[in-house]
Amino acid sequence: MDALMNRGQITSVEEVLLELDSGPDDVRSWSRKYRYAFWPLTLEIQTQAREILQAYPLLVDLRKPNSSADAFLIARAQLARATVVTEEQRSGGSGKKKIPDVCAGRSIRCTNLLGLLRIEKLG
Repeated sequence: MDALMNRGQITSVEEVLLELDSGPDDVRSWSRKYRYAFWPLTLEIQTQAREILQAYPLLVDLRKPNSSADAFLIARAQLARATVVTEEQRSGGSGKKKIPDVCAGRSIRCTNLLGLLRIEKLG
């Protein structure tokens, strides 16, 4: 994983970094080590995220801490034609949408950590 991070094959957005910084010490240490891999919220990412939230307004629950990064993460993946890696499962319903639901609706590749390891032939 270190090599993938160092080569820029795994990236994220600053909003995710902020969420990780409020987590346990080991997660905070890891995120700080790879701070360079977290993209700033460019105007292009913000514009794309706004479009995503217009189409999926229930993606973000502003009453919950650490839920605002999802649209930015998906926007970054869409713009970069990248794969989103998440442990979330599809919602399976018509209510609140989760990252895999939005990715499927926007034709963005989405997998979990095990899927990433298989794709990169690391596991």
